[in-house]
Amino acid sequence: MTRFCKVFAIVILFAASSAFAAAEERWQTLPEPAAMPKPDQSGYAPVNGIQMYYAVFGAGDPVLLIHGGLGHADIWASQVATFSKTHKVIVADSRGHGRSTRTEQPYGYDLMASDYLALLDYLKIDKTALVGWSDGGIIGIDIALHHPERLTRLFAQAAN
Repeated sequence: MTRFCKVFAIVILFAASSAFAAAEERWQTLPEPAAMPKPDQSGYAPVNGIQMYYAVFGAGDPVLLIHGGLGHADIWASQVATFSKTHKVIVADSRGHGRSTRTEQPYGYDLMASDYLALLDYLKIDKTALVGWSDGGIIGIDIALHHPERLTRLFAQAAN
């Protein structure tokens, strides 16, 4: 009986430590992002020598969502699903990110801001609200500083 208790205790401790290790790993792994809704319009816009992927959802006052560095437009899926009920939502992959191409030209916020302004021109959108996360926030600030007439409002989240 004593041997059984020792073996049982070892099995319980092993199971508990395995569960703890697995729980510890869960916080280190991000869940899969939400699936992007089907766009009303999508494609590639020729802007500043690149092919910039974009997608448009819903109708109403426009809102441009700009992702952060090394990201892509699909990261906004949850926000698109909500905002597109009342707004025209535009997402795009920045140059050299996601599905957009790039040139040999060095990356810079002024250049990337110019890409998004050219995309708005391509889509015939004169003014928009802009939500930018991280590098997208910096691009939004760049647009607000140099082309304030193109924005109705700006929300720069975690702009670095």
